[in-house]
Amino acid sequence: MNLDAVLAKELHNITLPEVKNDDSKGSLSRLLNQSVTSGSAGDLEIIEYLNTNFSTIESLENVDSVIGELNTQITDIDHQLKDVIREQANAAETARMQLDTINERSTHLIDRIGSVKETAASSESLVKTGCTEIRKLDTAKKNLTFSITALKKLIMLCK
Repeated sequence: MNLDAVLAKELHNITLPEVKNDDSKGSLSRLLNQSVTSGSAGDLEIIEYLNTNFSTIESLENVDSVIGELNTQITDIDHQLKDVIREQANAAETARMQLDTINERSTHLIDRIGSVKETAASSESLVKTGCTEIRKLDTAKKNLTFSITALKKLIMLCK
């Protein structure tokens, strides 16, 4: 659809009040304010923009250049959005790779902790066994010492 068709369709939808002959250069804002019934903030921004760029009916001749500028701005914003989306995708991929690395390292660390626990358990078992044997040897030493002392006393009695 070309620009003239769009403008014709939009102008057909807008009900403009009659303009008196003495005010032939009436502002577009006055005309739009009389025909706009909605008071939302979005409408007010549009009206402000139209008032700034098309203050008179004659200034509508510049509509093609304004549309060109808007299309350029839209293209620039589209490029910026694509760049941001690419950056987000790259950041997400990087984060996913880092998370995978962290998970691998965590698994390795958990495995090492498990092996340390097993080693500690076997070492504890060895220490308990060693302590039990030391107690038995200590008891045997006491018994031997008592026996030697008793034998010495017996020898002294026999002499």
